[in-house]
Amino acid sequence: TDVTQYRTGDERIYLSAIKYLCTLEIVAYHMSSRNDNALVLETFKRAFETQKDVTGLIVHSDQGFQYTSHAYYDMLPTVG
Repeated sequence: TDVTQYRTGDERIYLSAIKYLCTLEIVAYHMSSRNDNALVLETFKRAFETQKDVTGLIVHSDQGFQYTSHAYYDMLPTVG
């Protein structure tokens, strides 16, 4: 998972996406005009709605502020 910034004219749009590396499929994504915790949390909320059983899955991300926040860890079903 990662957040990517796109410029559209004078504005910026942020895309948060979760990719399943075995199939390279995008499992969930969310776009926002703000790069904040809500962007990442909404992306995971959408992923959990489509992937009911996340047992054994490993999430890889950079160590950006969203992925090291208390809100992020509180949202995860389990942290190993």
